[in-house]
Amino acid sequence: MDLRRDTEMRRRTPAVNHCLRRAAEAEQLAELADDDTSKFRYGQLASAWRRLARNAAFTGRPNALLKAPRSNALNRDV
Repeated sequence: MDLRRDTEMRRRTPAVNHCLRRAAEAEQLAELADDDTSKFRYGQLASAWRRLARNAAFTGRPNALLKAPRSNALNRDV
């Protein structure tokens, strides 16, 4: 295993975990899809969630939102 990837796996934040869960959901939906277009689109969606999980600049603000109570998270910056 790549040392960098191993380090990233040990330092997962709530935002990264959220993105990886969504990627897994999209992969499952791709497997269940009946047509090639849907399979392809869900595959693209899974890839996008994985890229987002790797984006270190993304993880700061979403961590705060994921830790906040649901009602507070929706009303911020409005």
